[in-house]
Amino acid sequence: MGRLALLLLAGVWLSACQPQGDYQPLWVQIANQSSQRLARVEIQHGNANTQEQITLLQLESGQSRMLALNHQPGQGFSLTVVYADGTSFEMCVGKYIDAPVITEVITDDGLDERAGR
Repeated sequence: MGRLALLLLAGVWLSACQPQGDYQPLWVQIANQSSQRLARVEIQHGNANTQEQITLLQLESGQSRMLALNHQPGQGFSLTVVYADGTSFEMCVGKYIDAPVITEVITDDGLDERAGR
């Protein structure tokens, strides 16, 4: 009986820890289509109550990675890209794209953004 009570208590606790409502993360795919390795990609976003920074390291040419942001689609976020040679750029992206997945394609000439994968 003690194990059953413990399992029920654990289930109630896990249920209470889950986000309520229709919460869904914003998925951001970073695709490196440049001719060099990306040393670092930083994503920063926030609202009235929180500030989040995600740092992606060492993304080789031709590779991509998917990141989950605790952020609503369409609100935009700051993206900083640092190439292996030290050059970098920063811009606000994702604004007005009301989609659950955004792909940021990084090239030698800059950035191409699209909804979906």
